[in-house]
Amino acid sequence: MEKTAFDRLLRQHRPSSSEEATVFLAQVNAALAKQHLDAAAMLGGSVAKGTHLSLYDCDIFVIFARTYATTDISSLLQKALLPFKPRKVHGSRDYFQIARKGITFELIPVLHIDAPAEAQNVTDVSPLHVTWVRDNIGQLHDDVRLAKLFCKAQGVYGAESYINGFSGYILEVLVIAYKGFIPMLRAAASFRQKQLVDVMHYYKSRDDVFKRMNAAKIQSPLIVIDPVQADRNAAAAVSDETFARFVLAAKLFMQKPSLSFFKPKPFSLSSLKVRARQSNAVLLQFSIVPHDGKGDVVGSKLVKCFDYMAAQLKTAEFMVLDKGWHWNDIVIFWYLVYPSVLPAVQRHDGPQVYASVSHIVAFTQKHKSFIVENDKVIALRPRKYRTLAAWSQDIVRDAFVRERVQKIKVVT
Repeated sequence: MEKTAFDRLLRQHRPSSSEEATVFLAQVNAALAKQHLDAAAMLGGSVAKGTHLSLYDCDIFVIFARTYATTDISSLLQKALLPFKPRKVHGSRDYFQIARKGITFELIPVLHIDAPAEAQNVTDVSPLHVTWVRDNIGQLHDDVRLAKLFCKAQGVYGAESYINGFSGYILEVLVIAYKGFIPMLRAAASFRQKQLVDVMHYYKSRDDVFKRMNAAKIQSPLIVIDPVQADRNAAAAVSDETFARFVLAAKLFMQKPSLSFFKPKPFSLSSLKVRARQSNAVLLQFSIVPHDGKGDVVGSKLVKCFDYMAAQLKTAEFMVLDKGWHWNDIVIFWYLVYPSVLPAVQRHDGPQVYASVSHIVAFTQKHKSFIVENDKVIALRPRKYRTLAAWSQDIVRDAFVRERVQKIKVVT
């Protein structure tokens, strides 16, 4: 694919200015000085690294001196930020959100550290990530932007627990490790399970990683050794499915490069209805109002609910051909299901006919209608749900579901 095509794409998504972030940073530092705090605010995340896209949120690390090691620095920061009317977000250490001119600023209190071993909280290490990327990225800022756009379009971008995808930091490390976006995709097309990326060469070999690293940290299909923290897998949150989708997209792109790989597929109920008709299936849809709360927590509840409903469909012996969900102001869960009506009875495997008499008697007394197939006794028992309509009426009242969403209804 020609470089000019990438240039046109980047012109649409490269930010024109970070002036608002710079102005706000100065205001935060003034507020800290007014409280006589030994702390300084610095830009963090992709804005600080120069890898952000045109639509972005902005991290600001408020770095407190080590003398505050035993102090509640979140409370100190909250007091300093009162003039900005911040929203507190609970986390391993509370942080704050402030919206200004279409940008959401997240202000994160951290302690100053020189090495990861000094960290009291996982967020304390984040400024070191910024420094490493800035020191090593060279001229690859746009390559990282392309990687982000590619992963966003493929639905594999985001480290949130309900996505289990590629964080911006992982993509920055990968692009730096392979020296560009295209070289990274070329390598990714050949990735295998337990793929190892160790850009700093902390380990002698793959076997060395598995010998020395905590087993719990290397359960993910992709192992990216954190360049600033040798005992951390930066890709620990990446799921098998997300990794597989990324590798598949890399293979297909390298086979036939196209800008279409950078365009998210829009959610369309009409196209789902066409697919349902073509496959002689039923499109089952649910409209959901999630609980209020932090996005990651709310998203995790939605994923658990979505997976639970899919499992319940399978338990009822409906075949789920495909499924997905879309989150905007409201949430839509959808399932392509076959058939809409099941037989009145379902099979239930019992013991072998050679089992003890007591087992045979107990089973045949409990299930009056049974057959023998090969060497097993099979019960034919009334089915709980014959129709999707009946199943749907019950699932929206299910305790597990109602606990995780505010409202849910079947879309007819």
